Amino acid sequence: MDKDNELVHTIETALRENLKHQVIDLNIHATDGTVYLTGFVDCLADKIQAEKVVQNYVPHVRFENNLTIAMNGNISDKELKEQTEDNLRHCEFADRLRNVNVKVEGGSATLIGSVNTLADEIKALEVARQTIGLKDVVSNLTIETAEEMYDDALLKSMVQQALNESDLDRHSIIPTVEKGVVTLEGMVDHRYEVEMAGELIANVDGVIKIKNHLRNRQDDGEDPYVY
Repeated sequence: MDKDNELVHTIETALRENLKHQVIDLNIHATDGTVYLTGFVDCLADKIQAEKVVQNYVPHVRFENNLTIAMNGNISDKELKEQTEDNLRHCEFADRLRNVNVKVEGGSATLIGSVNTLADEIKALEVARQTIGLKDVVSNLTIETAEEMYDDALLKSMVQQALNESDLDRHSIIPTVEKGVVTLEGMVDHRYEVEMAGELIANVDGVIKIKNHLRNRQDDGEDPYVY
C-alpha cells in the first residue's frame, strides 16, 4: 500500500469510528500527501469535527475539508434563527449564554451580544454550529471581562496562576500576553495537553483570544506524510 492509499485508509477508519453522525457520500482522496475530503453533513459542527479527527490521527498532513452542509431549501433564515436561539437557550451552558442573540442572513449566522469569558464565546459557537442547515457561524460577541481588563501584566499573572494550579507541566509552557491576546509556546508530552491548555486559558477572565503554538513532543519529529 503506497502512502496516499495508507492515508486514505487511516482517515476513513478514523472518521467512521469517531464521527457522531454519518457523512453522506463520503469521499476521501489523497494526492502527493494532500488529503481531500468531500461529502455532505447535517451541520457545521460535523464538518469541524471531521477536521479535528483528521488532525488528531495525522496531525501534520495537508488537508482540504470540502464537506458540504446539506441545505434544506425549505428552511428560512427566520427558522434557522429561531432554532439556533432555541439551542442556545436549552443547552447545558444556557445560564452563561443568556445574553447571546442571533442574526441569520443567507443561511449564515452571526452571534451578537455579550459573554463573560472567551470560553463562553467558544461554547456559544459550538452550540450554534449544531443547528441543522446553518452553513456558517461567526461571532461578534463582546467579552465583558476583557472590557474590564486593561493590564497585560496582571492578565499574564492570572494565566500563569491557572497553569500553576492545573495538572499541566507549567515549566514547559511559556505564556505571553499582548492586549488581551495570550500566546502559548513550548512543548507538552501528549496531544490532548495542547487542547487542554487552550481550554484552561479560555476560562481566564480578560482573555479575548488564544494563539496556541504548543507542540506535542510525540509529533515533533519528521512526519512521514509531509512531502
